[in-house]
Amino acid sequence: MSAQTNGIPQGSALMDFIAEMVLGYADHELTLKLEKLGIQNYQILRYRDDYRIFINNPQDGEQILKAITEILIGLGLKLNPSKTTLSNQVIQGSIKIDKLHWIVQKQSAKNLQKHLLIIHDHAFQFPNSGSVVVALSSYYKRIVGFKKISESLMPLISIVVDIAYHSPRTYPIVSAILSKLISLLDNEEIKNDVIGKVKKRFNQLPNIRTYANMVAACFSTICKNIFL
Repeated sequence: MSAQTNGIPQGSALMDFIAEMVLGYADHELTLKLEKLGIQNYQILRYRDDYRIFINNPQDGEQILKAITEILIGLGLKLNPSKTTLSNQVIQGSIKIDKLHWIVQKQSAKNLQKHLLIIHDHAFQFPNSGSVVVALSSYYKRIVGFKKISESLMPLISIVVDIAYHSPRTYPIVSAILSKLISLLDNEEIKNDVIGKVKKRFNQLPNIRTYANMVAACFSTICKNIFL
């Protein structure tokens, strides 16, 4: 057909509905395909027609990408190679660049998660800097008196851990923030599980022996504060 275009039209509620039906079917087919391939350790988020794939094994990522490509081709769709990228920055990579930029610019209307994302963005540009420590100290002062936080705690904990992972200088203030956030989790089992995951994350650090004493001291503080 002359002047035919391929893709999902935008700006229409009807097109949004049709697109969700088509891509919902693609999601179902992808789940079945990955089950047959024996791939289990993954998470996929889809924002309409934009996929975010989280994997621990790069080979699994390649197979998932291949599976998505094959399924979309069968529906007359295809991935845009120029927008298909690989990143080992989980926090940065999970949010579309334009949305992250907008969040950072809208500092006057920030909830706790947006506040942390602003700090994370700064820490990503200036790792291990004194200004990151100052920003985290301000964040701690904001939450220290809270008895309850209505926002989901796990994303907040994940962002704080990622900041510390790339900025060892922040360990002391991060330990205080994590102590507060983890103390607000529902029960002891969840708290222990989160602390274990945080420790596992830091065990992945290169030259971990260099930071071992500092990490141990920080997490000793966390555990002491939480379980007193």
